[in-house]
Amino acid sequence: MKAWQFSEYGNHKDVLHWVDRDIPTPSNEGAIVQTSAVSLNFPDLLVTQGLYQVKAPLPAVPGVEGVGVVTETGDNSKFRVGDKVVGFCHGGGTLADYFEVSNNSAWRVPEHIPDTTLAALSVTYGTSYFGLIHRADLRPGETLLILGAAGGVGLAAIQLGKLLGAKVIAAAGNQEKN
Repeated sequence: MKAWQFSEYGNHKDVLHWVDRDIPTPSNEGAIVQTSAVSLNFPDLLVTQGLYQVKAPLPAVPGVEGVGVVTETGDNSKFRVGDKVVGFCHGGGTLADYFEVSNNSAWRVPEHIPDTTLAALSVTYGTSYFGLIHRADLRPGETLLILGAAGGVGLAAIQLGKLLGAKVIAAAGNQEKN
């Protein structure tokens, strides 16, 4: 398979290389997913710099969020071959033709939702959801100011804030981001 790989930590422009790698083997509670879409996020930059909270053993593949179809499963995986899943890979791995997910880091998703939409579900929407529900305890009728509204997490917060019944005010850093 092909993958973006880095063998040393540093700026992604300097350390990422398009390489051939073996397809991963699933762990007992894991599944191998053939990648159809990924989302790039700030943690992906931190992973390549060695600054993220989890450091994968080098050489490593970045990418913490992806979607695809299960091609192989471990003995105790909750997934079946052919399942369409979204996966969160804490230490990276989705910037490849195949990546591994575990029972606790992925879930089945509906066929009718485009893969490019699903690819942003776990990190991008998960971050906004956690902030709005678990930290801010946002309630219908409240006013929500979103700074950095032009980015992925900001756009997700706009959508979630509206769904939660808040009055949403969005702000971006400059005219180019409006």
